[in-house]
Amino acid sequence: MPQKHAVPSSITASAPKFALNVSEVAHATGLLPWQINEAIAAGALPAKVLGRTRVVLVADILQWLQTLKDAAPKPWAIHRIEKSATTKEVAA
Repeated sequence: MPQKHAVPSSITASAPKFALNVSEVAHATGLLPWQINEAIAAGALPAKVLGRTRVVLVADILQWLQTLKDAAPKPWAIHRIEKSATTKEVAA
């Protein structure tokens, strides 16, 4: 006899998530939980609340990441890359 509340076969443990809690957002983005909480508190990253748990929609995470500033090249790194390329040309 089938269970009353059986989980549909289309929903499995590997099904994609639509929302993540703060720890999961931090893990998925490589950021720290306090950085995620700060973005939520500032209103930059929208979150939903259920009891004491805050969740962030995956679509909102992707949109928020796009709003972050691009990392600017550092002069010392550019110099190092140019020097490396020159050294390789001379060796060839």
